[in-house]
Amino acid sequence: METIDCIKTRRSIRKYKDKVVPEGIINEIIECGQRAPSAHNTQPWAFVIVREKEKLEKLSKTHQWAPFVKDAQLCIVLCCTKTESVNKSAMHMSVACAAQNMLLAIHNFGLGSCWTYIHNLEDTSVEQKVRDILEIPKNVDVICMLPIGYPNQVRSEKEIKNRREVVHDGKW
Repeated sequence: METIDCIKTRRSIRKYKDKVVPEGIINEIIECGQRAPSAHNTQPWAFVIVREKEKLEKLSKTHQWAPFVKDAQLCIVLCCTKTESVNKSAMHMSVACAAQNMLLAIHNFGLGSCWTYIHNLEDTSVEQKVRDILEIPKNVDVICMLPIGYPNQVRSEKEIKNRREVVHDGKW
């Protein structure tokens, strides 16, 4: 798939077929995350690959926007390992860059996913729930989850805001 087409056609997918995702594709998705830009090339990310149905079920109950996680073939949980940094937000944004690379790779392989944010929701216990389920150390921030599977839904074209609403040329 061409890069621009991949970006323009990617959609959030929340329904998945019961079909195993090949290990080689999972490895490629992870590598695409590792190749994301990061502040000062710190590469502050770590990835937890979850395949066990019992854990997927538990992750799906961590907050109100995650119930579809249980139906995925796997879920990659993205974490930030550089939480003692002077610029913690730059580290978190670096992990977000990895997530976007992974979402595009997922779509490129004909798979679906839906970015599911974890860190710093109004309910701060959500991150702790995920940390407990996956035995993630306290000094690691859990940023988001990417449930992955073959799509079992077709999404329409995404509506975007009018260019005049979001683009300012030379000044606001």
